Amino acid sequence: MCANKEYRSVLGLVSAEDLINKSKFIAHTKHVTSEEEASNFISEMKEKYKDATHNVSAYIINGAIPIKRYDEDGEPQGSSARPILGVMEMEGLSNIVCVVTRYFGGIKLGVGGLVRAYSGAFKKSIEDQIYDYGSFLKYRLRFPYSELDKIKNHLSHTVYDLDNLEYMENISADIYIKEEDSKELLETLKNLANRELEYEFVDEDICAHIDKRIVK
Repeated sequence: MCANKEYRSVLGLVSAEDLINKSKFIAHTKHVTSEEEASNFISEMKEKYKDATHNVSAYIINGAIPIKRYDEDGEPQGSSARPILGVMEMEGLSNIVCVVTRYFGGIKLGVGGLVRAYSGAFKKSIEDQIYDYGSFLKYRLRFPYSELDKIKNHLSHTVYDLDNLEYMENISADIYIKEEDSKELLETLKNLANRELEYEFVDEDICAHIDKRIVK
């Protein structure tokens, strides 16, 4: 689990493409949780686009002291990966890696043009794709079938919902709750179920969310 439980990143893998003065720039940006995962993704992209002119990369990994790395893969110093890292820092992102692939089109862009092209491709890939990540407590609930509608109706007026429902002798389901809401919500659900609802703490997970509503 990350040292810092609250951060901002993308959800999964996102991408974007730009054509600038006949050079093609392809950005692939991914949510990762370790330096090893970031390095593996960079290697994967370099292998996939091994015929490209450049595959520049940058990443920030969450921690008490964030890990920040970049590789300009033969482009002029400060013209490609460093500006991408700068955008990550400016946007307050972490647990994120980006590889921007360039296919040279025959027209030189100059350092300023490269800065705009590489950082622009990264910005395009994350546009409307940034989410908050935070800590949620996972509980396993068990309750009679007769209480399901009441529980679901109550949850429909909150940011929380049931997950992984199993229909056996009783209903079992998971629910992810922010710690500050957990005690009150669990007690409310138990009262709604005529005290026939049981719950047990399972784990603490880091999840993407919008105002506490988990995004999958």
